[in-house]
Amino acid sequence: MVKKYIVRVERILRELEVGQIEIKEMIGAETGNLSIAVTLPNIFPKILVEFLTKYPHVKITQILAYSANEIIRQLSDGDIDLCIKLSLLVTQVYSVNR
Repeated sequence: MVKKYIVRVERILRELEVGQIEIKEMIGAETGNLSIAVTLPNIFPKILVEFLTKYPHVKITQILAYSANEIIRQLSDGDIDLCIKLSLLVTQVYSVNR
């Protein structure tokens, strides 16, 4: 019975350590790089004004996307973090965790 308790406590302590690491990562989330693919580059600056005012230390890289297939490839390859596309992107939902 004591061994089960020790195993449980060790698991809880590991989860606490993971939580602390995640909190430290979130605190630093106001800086870094963000790659965005866009289909209409003339609209992009208008969208980002408020974001860049709030997070001035984030570096934005704009990538012009020409097709839905290119956007999907860039997302799945991890070349971009997100995309802004004004027409419907008909495909599966992609989630890329890095």
